[in-house]
Amino acid sequence: MKKGKILLLTSFLSTISLCGGLLLQTNLISNETIAASGEKFVKVTSDSNLSDGKYLIVYEAGEVAFDGSLPTLDVVSNSVKVTIDKEDNSISWTDELEKSIFEYSKSANTLKSASGYYIGKTANSNGLDAKLTKLTNDISVYSDGSADIKSSGGAFLRYNSSRDQTRFRYYKSKSYTAQKPVSLYKLNTIENPSIQFDDSNLSTIDEESDGTFVIKKTAILDTDTITWASSNDNVLLVDENTGYYVASKVSENTTVTVTAKATRDGAEIASASFEVTVMPKVAITGITISNGSSATMAIGDTLKLSATVEPSNANQSVTWSSEDEAICSVDEEGNVKALAEGTVLIKATSVSDATKFATISITANWTIKAARAATQSVTVKGVVTSIDTAQNIVTIQDETAAILLFGLNATQVKSISLGKIVKVSGKLTDFNGLAELTSIDTLEVLGDGNIPTPTILEKTSATDLKGLDSAIFVAEGKLKTASKFASSDVKLTLNLTNGNSIFVYTKAAVAEAIASNWNTFVAKAGTIATIKFTLPLGWYNNPQLSMLPDMSKVESADVDAVDAFVTNFMHPEIETTDSGTGKCSSEGWYLSAKEAYGKLSENQKKMFDTLDGYKDMKARFDAWAAVADTGTGLFSISSSSNNNSMIVIVCMSLILIASVAGYTFYRKRRA
Repeated sequence: MKKGKILLLTSFLSTISLCGGLLLQTNLISNETIAASGEKFVKVTSDSNLSDGKYLIVYEAGEVAFDGSLPTLDVVSNSVKVTIDKEDNSISWTDELEKSIFEYSKSANTLKSASGYYIGKTANSNGLDAKLTKLTNDISVYSDGSADIKSSGGAFLRYNSSRDQTRFRYYKSKSYTAQKPVSLYKLNTIENPSIQFDDSNLSTIDEESDGTFVIKKTAILDTDTITWASSNDNVLLVDENTGYYVASKVSENTTVTVTAKATRDGAEIASASFEVTVMPKVAITGITISNGSSATMAIGDTLKLSATVEPSNANQSVTWSSEDEAICSVDEEGNVKALAEGTVLIKATSVSDATKFATISITANWTIKAARAATQSVTVKGVVTSIDTAQNIVTIQDETAAILLFGLNATQVKSISLGKIVKVSGKLTDFNGLAELTSIDTLEVLGDGNIPTPTILEKTSATDLKGLDSAIFVAEGKLKTASKFASSDVKLTLNLTNGNSIFVYTKAAVAEAIASNWNTFVAKAGTIATIKFTLPLGWYNNPQLSMLPDMSKVESADVDAVDAFVTNFMHPEIETTDSGTGKCSSEGWYLSAKEAYGKLSENQKKMFDTLDGYKDMKARFDAWAAVADTGTGLFSISSSSNNNSMIVIVCMSLILIASVAGYTFYRKRRA
């Protein structure tokens, strides 16, 4: 028998001899078990054992646990080895297992990995979704210790034992042969006995007042004894058994130390002290909350309130209360937490005179960031940052985050425009990592707003961009590849200027428009021109740039520079009839074009020289250069719009020749 189990038996026998109650024996054995065995994970065998805490998700037959430390959880071999003690169904703590822990919240029904991901599956299908906002699970534990961890989408967390698919993930059915049930093991830790004074205790009290001190106890048994004492019974008398106190009359502020001690079997096991100042009672004239008469909070945020009691030499202690704890809660220190949408009064009341109080009106609203973590219906406000009329999809953004509105009808989409502030009510859902507001009840346009400045996209990993989906980004780089994604969709690969890459999705028609404007953009322009996209960040298990609706979201400084060169210096408005050789009427045009060409970047020169879209102008430029280099100075235009100019030039040339000939004849005659 192990030493720990000998200690347990000794404790058990001692308990029986000292106490006659079976319930007390059970409680003591439970505490001694933890103390004797140290930290370990104990198998959960019923729903009643489920509580907030740290857990391992285990496939017992294989003695492996889900490795929650991975940056990507849905991968083959996402497990670590464990050793299960079959005698007491436990797994001993090791530092290596810390990375495999999942935090369970019973109230929220969430499992959060050590790497920070909430796990679940948003659809009744195979796979594993992981994100920073909450994914819920319904957990049922059976008598054999197996656990059903069922996601909101109706899939079950199982262990796939197939040779090439050994992994923990969700499956749409739990009847597949290779997919094995899992069990939950909860971490039990040693807790040392301790006591501390509760925050509700007042540090200043009035003379001739009374009350009861409150302490918090950890690992203190019902059989342990708590005794109380005051450092000055003449000023503050404290009952040694209950902590009830009575303050005497004082002439000045007097500080007293109150001590609480816990003893077990006559030996002290814990103690705590608390200083209290007894002060002469002063009539209260008023109370002021320094935060003002009203404030607005985002749901989930906290706000620290402070109050001042007049006169300044009066007892400054106040009690805080909320008229509706469901909207905003407030603790003894005046810390308010916004819990739900609405407006509520928070009151500060003097402990010396309950008729003296002050209030502040708190309005709690959803921010988009808070709404993204909610599971109930929410109402949010934000500025419209993008509109896709083809799919009736809209993104909105406030100062905290962005979100996609899905399921709008065409009439609703037409009622809004970019830059408008809208108020929307709906239900938060998750679509492969993309936060969406669906089942939209109301959509109200409130007025004009300012579209936030887009963020420059630099990092492209899921870890770096988590929670930023639907925010507007500017991505600048070069297109490298294009592939068919669906019947009418094209997936473009954009290599950013810093070397990272990201996908850009668009309709085939838009891709063809890009190809038409910039010719074969993947084979040629894509490897030359730097292109800039301004789009919302999309998400489909990994970050991507959202569907590119049209050419208005595409820019290229390189393309603009080459187009400007052609427009300003190559005279494309002049049509030629000489198969594009592009001869010109003035040598000055070439010299200007040559100078402008020299100012283009190497990429821009390469575009002009090689792209089919510029081949006519390139031929004209080369023709000008050839004529200029021969030194003939002969330039001609066969454009019908310049026939008159040609006649004038020919006539002037004949006149000039005749004049020179006549002048030469005249000189000879004079000679």
